[in-house]
Amino acid sequence: MKKLRLITLFLTINSFANETIKFSGMAYKSSKKKELIYKEVHTVTYSEDQIQTSLTNYFDKEDKKIAYLDCNYKKSPFTPECKFEDARTGQVEVTTVESGKIKIDYKENSKAKSEVSKLKLNKKSSASQGLLQFIVNLNKKNKKSAVTDFIFPSRGTDIALKIKRKTKGDKTTVDIDVDNFLLKMFTSKITMTFNQKNQLIDYYGNSNISTKAGERQNVYIEYFY
Repeated sequence: MKKLRLITLFLTINSFANETIKFSGMAYKSSKKKELIYKEVHTVTYSEDQIQTSLTNYFDKEDKKIAYLDCNYKKSPFTPECKFEDARTGQVEVTTVESGKIKIDYKENSKAKSEVSKLKLNKKSSASQGLLQFIVNLNKKNKKSAVTDFIFPSRGTDIALKIKRKTKGDKTTVDIDVDNFLLKMFTSKITMTFNQKNQLIDYYGNSNISTKAGERQNVYIEYFY
């Protein structure tokens, strides 16, 4: 059974009408930050304070580009249309949205065949980096908890995730966990920290960047604006 995973999510909120924001992330094996695994470079565009696009380029420790995630939010901020591709493994994920449904085209590696599936969307749906927008919206509304039906392209299905927020001082911690006891065996809890500007400043949990052997891994990511 394929392990479930959450796509790492790395966007920011901006207070200007039209803006392009760039920031970076450093992914480590743990919060001790002793072993760097990969780097991220993010470019996010906004129009009239609404997110439009995001592009994340991933680089190894030698600064060689290894993957990218390109998302368009014009149809929905929580279920964007995205393409993810890992140049090392050949993994490809493509999601498109039409008529209240999301189409998933998933290819596990360069030798695998593409698997196509469709899911009906609802008001609680989120996908890819749209999950971060879902959480950012909770932060803005100061809601302490919520549930989202997060879409897993590798499984061709959605899974209910519990989101809990806690603010202490100038930081807000968000914990995300699968709302199903049995499925918790196949995924790990995610923890995110936001600053007062509603910017994601660190993340711990499953990564959408696998190891060179194609295995899933947990990472701690620190962000720089």
